[in-house]
Amino acid sequence: MSNGSDVIIGTPGDDIIDAGNGNDVVSGGAGDDTIDGGNGFDVITGGAGDDVIDGSEGFDVIDGGSGADWLRGGNANDVITGGADRDRIAGGNGADALDGGAGNDLLRGGAGADILSGGDGIDIASYAESDAAVSINLATHVNHGGSANGDVIAGDIETIHGSRFGDTLTGDAGDNILRGLGGDDTLTGGGGADRLVGGGGADRIEGGTGADTLIGGSGADSFVYTSAGDTGTTLATRDVIVDLSDGDRIDLGAIDADGNAGNGDTAFSFIGDAAFSGQAGELRFDAAGGLAVISADIDGDGQADLSIALLGGHIPVAGDFVL
Repeated sequence: MSNGSDVIIGTPGDDIIDAGNGNDVVSGGAGDDTIDGGNGFDVITGGAGDDVIDGSEGFDVIDGGSGADWLRGGNANDVITGGADRDRIAGGNGADALDGGAGNDLLRGGAGADILSGGDGIDIASYAESDAAVSINLATHVNHGGSANGDVIAGDIETIHGSRFGDTLTGDAGDNILRGLGGDDTLTGGGGADRLVGGGGADRIEGGTGADTLIGGSGADSFVYTSAGDTGTTLATRDVIVDLSDGDRIDLGAIDADGNAGNGDTAFSFIGDAAFSGQAGELRFDAAGGLAVISADIDGDGQADLSIALLGGHIPVAGDFVL
């Protein structure tokens, strides 16, 4: 370590390197290395192994190399690349560019207008440390609020973790995982087979098209359906609500129950576990072995036009629905 501009080459073993002040070039080489860039403009390469790299102060360029690395920038505008394997990358303050590379990576941009790219694998952009609610839209790429202000999230990031506040998280046409964490969140899946997890708070959860898995978490949650096409009628195509409980609601109010626009927006008629009678707009369920399947007949042909599976043994009653 010195206060000058150093070139430091590690050994094949597990190195601990403190570059100190100055504009440094550091290569950890093989092994599980711990590297602190210190102040200055540093270029740091971890190499092979599971490395821990902290760029510290100043503008840093960090490449973790292969291995499951923990990489952190600082207060300046940093460029950080994870490389192969499962990396955790935190940009810190500043306008950072984070690239997870291959593997399933966790990216935290922090404060500043960041660019987040996941690379190959199933990648997460996390806003768990945001000091305010965030609004993230993977389809329109319009992101704002808290530490999401000005962020650009690439299309190769599939998973968003929100904050402890009331977030608005929206997926794209792919298979997304959206986690609201704390607060009263609004989660919208879009297309694809999505997994939406509200967490704490009274959450509004809308899977959109595709066979979605919906988890409300604690709080009085609403599972919202705006079209019969939001869920299918077979095991492979229907939505699954994992934890419907007292106080939660399945909101079907936006769907015209009999499909006849000429007589206005007709509400569904809940008939319990009775069989369809051939009357349009009936809503019923079957239950066995801890699984309940809700079905709706919109056209009156006695067949289900949409269905939703409920796990956890909850037996639906009329009060569980907005009809």
